[in-house]
Order: sequence, then structure tokens, then C-alpha cells
Amino acid sequence: MEVETVIFEHYRRRGLDVMRVGALRIADETTVNLLAGACERLERDAAEQSAPVRIIFNCDGVDQIMTRALARLLRFRVRVKKGGGIVAMCCLSKGVRAAFAELGMDDLIPVFDTEDEAVAALGI
Repeated sequence: MEVETVIFEHYRRRGLDVMRVGALRIADETTVNLLAGACERLERDAAEQSAPVRIIFNCDGVDQIMTRALARLLRFRVRVKKGGGIVAMCCLSKGVRAAFAELGMDDLIPVFDTEDEAVAALGI
């Protein structure tokens, strides 16, 4: 199983946090732990500002995603939703989109074809 270096960047667009994951073949446990740490920081920052987390995961560099990663994403989504926020996904590969659909996750987490579409739909 080939795993490339994890590269992700965080930036803001129209009141939304965007976490862009790139140069990655498989979203494995290590990747998820790194992203989870970044998400926990976002949650703390939002709590300090009394604002909900509003995040888009841009997965244009992810070819596959492991089940544990999906489970972690769902737990994060539950916490964010309880706080009045939103978690959305965009730029999913065919394989990741198929996994989302098969597990019914696309009913729980909005999925957009492009980052621009996600920002237009969810941005302030």
C-alpha cells in the first residue's frame, strides 16, 4: 500500500474554514490524526469566539479513505453540529464519493463537486 506525504493547508473563505488535503493517496489513521488535531484547534478557537465551526474539507488530493477515517469524520461532524456548525466535503474522488454514498454519509455531510460551489452554498 503506497502512502504519500500528507500535505494540508488551512485557510478561510467567506466565513468558512477550508482544510485542503493534497498529495495524498490514502486517508489513513495518521492523516486523520493530523487533521483531527487541526480540527480540535478550530473547535477551541470557535468556542473562544462563541462561534460555530463552519468547515469544508477539500479532498482533491485523496484517492481513497479508510473506514476509521470516515468514522472519525462522523464523530467530528456530530460535535460540530451540536455546536450549531457545519461540516461539508468537496472535490471527492470517484472512490471516496462511492464510499460516502454506499455508507449513506452523503445524507449526513453535504458534498459538493468543487470548493467554489461549497463556498457559494455555505459562505456568509
